[in-house]
Amino acid sequence: MKSPIKPPEVWECLYCLSAECQHKTIPIPLPFATPPPVEQNLGWWPNRVDWLYVACPECRQISAYVTSSPVVFQDSKKRPHANKFWLCISFRCAMGGCNTPIQFHVLEEPTITETTKSEWRERLASGYWAGASPCGHPISITSGQKVSFHADQGRLWGYDPNDRAWAYL
Repeated sequence: MKSPIKPPEVWECLYCLSAECQHKTIPIPLPFATPPPVEQNLGWWPNRVDWLYVACPECRQISAYVTSSPVVFQDSKKRPHANKFWLCISFRCAMGGCNTPIQFHVLEEPTITETTKSEWRERLASGYWAGASPCGHPISITSGQKVSFHADQGRLWGYDPNDRAWAYL
C-alpha cells in the first residue's frame, strides 16, 4: 500500500542580505508554516510596519527586514534549520551612553546547558554577531550589562523601542 502523499508546506522565509554571505540563497524559515494574513499594529511580524532584526545562521550578519518571502518545501524534514529554535536577544546599546534598545533574533541549537547563557553573553561581548542595529553602533555589550535571552514561542515580534519590557533592561 502506498503512503499518503503529503501536500507541500509554504513557509515565510528570509534571506541573508550580506553580499559576502556564501549561503544567501538558502532560505531562513520563520517559525510557522503558512502564517495568518498580515495584521497591522498587533506586533506580530511581518506587519509591513515594524522591522525585524535577524542574524544569518551561517555568516552571523544581522540585517533588518520589513517583509518576508513565501517558500514551498516539498518535505518539511528537509527545511533548512528545522532542528533549531529561535532565540530573541535584547539589551541596550552601551556605546557612549547611547542606551538605544537593541533586539535581534538568532537560530540556536536546541540543547541548553548551565553555561549556555554565559556563552551567549561571551558572543555578544566578542562581536560574534555584526551588522544592523537601530542606532548604527556595533552589536556588543559590556561585562555587567543586563541582557534578556528568551526563546521565541510561536510568531516572532517586530522591533518596538517603546515596549514596556525595555524598562527592565
